[in-house]
Amino acid sequence: MATGTEQTVPVVGRVEDWRADFRLRWLFRRFRGGPQSGCHRPVSSPRRIERSVRDAFELGPQSPQFNTDLPPWCDPSPQSEDCLCLNVWTPNPFDKGVHLPVMLWIHGGGFVYGSAGAPMYDGHNLSKTGNVVVVSVNHRLNVFGYLYLPQSTEASANVGQLDLAAALQWIHDNIEHFGGNPNNITAFGQSGGGGKINALMAMPAGAGRFQKAIIQSGSLLTAQEPPEALDNTDQLCRRLGLKGRDVTALKKVPASKLLAASKDLRIGGRPAHPGALTSFSPVADGEVLPRQPWAPSAPDASRGIPMIIGSNLDETMFLIGYSVSDPIPDDRALLDRIERSAILSEVPGSDLRRLLSLYRQEAPGDSNAQLLVRISTDLGFWRNAILQTTRKVEAGGAPVFMYQFDWKTPCFGGEWTPHGDELPFVFDIMKYGSIWDGSDSEAMRFAADPDGDRFRLAHQVVSAWTNFARSGDPSSADLRWPAYDSTARATMIFDHQSHIVNAIPTPARSELLKLG
Repeated sequence: MATGTEQTVPVVGRVEDWRADFRLRWLFRRFRGGPQSGCHRPVSSPRRIERSVRDAFELGPQSPQFNTDLPPWCDPSPQSEDCLCLNVWTPNPFDKGVHLPVMLWIHGGGFVYGSAGAPMYDGHNLSKTGNVVVVSVNHRLNVFGYLYLPQSTEASANVGQLDLAAALQWIHDNIEHFGGNPNNITAFGQSGGGGKINALMAMPAGAGRFQKAIIQSGSLLTAQEPPEALDNTDQLCRRLGLKGRDVTALKKVPASKLLAASKDLRIGGRPAHPGALTSFSPVADGEVLPRQPWAPSAPDASRGIPMIIGSNLDETMFLIGYSVSDPIPDDRALLDRIERSAILSEVPGSDLRRLLSLYRQEAPGDSNAQLLVRISTDLGFWRNAILQTTRKVEAGGAPVFMYQFDWKTPCFGGEWTPHGDELPFVFDIMKYGSIWDGSDSEAMRFAADPDGDRFRLAHQVVSAWTNFARSGDPSSADLRWPAYDSTARATMIFDHQSHIVNAIPTPARSELLKLG
């Protein structure tokens, strides 16, 4: 950590029946002494380390937030500023000598919402099936974790990232008690979780604390620059009626009022930074985050970290949703909708008309709705994943493996692979109720896949992720996965019949990669 110290409770849990499927959650907290900046108030006085046995079967609180996500991604646990906690699932609770791979899950939700306690992130099946120790972590989000206050005498920015670095240190110091190998930690995250991992690789406090990384639809390559982050801070202070950037006054604002004032904060009507999704995100402050995470090149620490990087075929369907069927009368309307849907994109809107022409030439039969989803996905998620993978290859060192997830859910007519579609397969949670437009339900999933290919695909994904955590190579006996290079561009396509393709970009995609 850049500043401060941590205190942790002892690693002791109560196991009521170890002969049953073992599922252990252990709560971690970091108390006063860690970085407290601006509105990041001390959440508790220092406590003595407790030596008594404690139950460890309930989720800890989540960071204050507004979360309107679908039920599998919503944690019913209380919200609290005292949210620094983690959960552990282990198949070997009593054997410190087994040294299993450790997989740290960092949740998505941009940098403003989400929780390790969401039902979709339950690590039991992944731990049991893959024979790995799974850890998930809550940390400070939005205004509580990413407000920029350079005049503070404590940590000025990125304290949400420093929470993650502290969690990694806790894992390194304690995970042997759960059968984990402290020197074989894989950080894996989706969407904003992937972006947090990317930032950790460029942070002195994060470098060296994990040995492998998996970035799922989360290739956020840049952070906010201080001027735009300060603009964001100034807007917040004005909303609160504060004069200047009054750190002392901010600390006195009730959490609920602070959260309400930060809701939907935008700069110039848009998020503060194209890669940020919202105005609260990591800041390249020159100290905690000394440089842009992955621009214009890979961070030095990434050379020694094997990586898996990928995205889904139709990422932006999670944002477009029902409106995909709305009429798109002409190219002007189509271009406008593409620009509004292309989150993560740093491609100027002035280049979109030429790109639309190229995409039409390659797929003359595509409808405007199909072009909307395809181009808006390529502009942000696909392009960023390719750029990150390419920069990783150019940096040399440890290998990188590329994937594209193509499995179509029954939602919105069964034609799409939206953002987050891979998560049930990663966690081997194939029963998760009804989501999206209600058509992705247990009955509809069975009707669309009566042969059960989805269960075989889940086995392939879990095997790939856990093999990678174990050895740095995701290949299995029945699914070989070669590393990506700039010539063959080997890419795993996860679908009914998973396979490798040499993903040479089409002319339209090649042109897209040159822009921005």
